[in-house]
Amino acid sequence: MPSKRANGVKGTQIVGRVSLSREIVDFFQMKLPAGATTVIRFLGAITMLFGILSLLAMILILVINPWFGRRSYRLNHVLNNRIEEEAGTYSIGWDFNAQYEDKG
Repeated sequence: MPSKRANGVKGTQIVGRVSLSREIVDFFQMKLPAGATTVIRFLGAITMLFGILSLLAMILILVINPWFGRRSYRLNHVLNNRIEEEAGTYSIGWDFNAQYEDKG
């Protein structure tokens, strides 16, 4: 294989090409793995952050849910009492048994 000098390439060009190829090799050996590691760590941190936020949301729901349940039960109880009172008010003077007696 003929050398670069034999092909008429200047020494400065050879040094420049070797230097650039060394930078490319350094990039693939050092910088690229470090960048990939950084991206993976970032994605892992985001995943853990959302995992922690999900855990906090679940705890918050578990704390607040019983309060909402009691509140809903109270409101439903009040509504049922109101309906029973209204039904009682409408039925005053109305004899349910008289309606079903045999008039024969």
